[in-house]
Amino acid sequence: MVTVRGDTDVDLALWRPWRQSVLERDGNLAAVSARRGRGVETARLRNRAPSAVHAFVNGRLPVGVPRATYRVSVAVRP
Repeated sequence: MVTVRGDTDVDLALWRPWRQSVLERDGNLAAVSARRGRGVETARLRNRAPSAVHAFVNGRLPVGVPRATYRVSVAVRP
């Protein structure tokens, strides 16, 4: 589970490890959280493989917001 808390609206996306670019839209998006406002965004990725898996985390700011302060937390459960 990945959580983002920010001082502005920060959307969250998790991408699968074979992703070439976060600018492309295709089936490699694993999870997304895009609620309005400054609330907490949470996305989950379930690993069904017998070994560890990597995922890329992408935080996206609203149009017109050049920067933000935010905290990303990652929780792993066995």
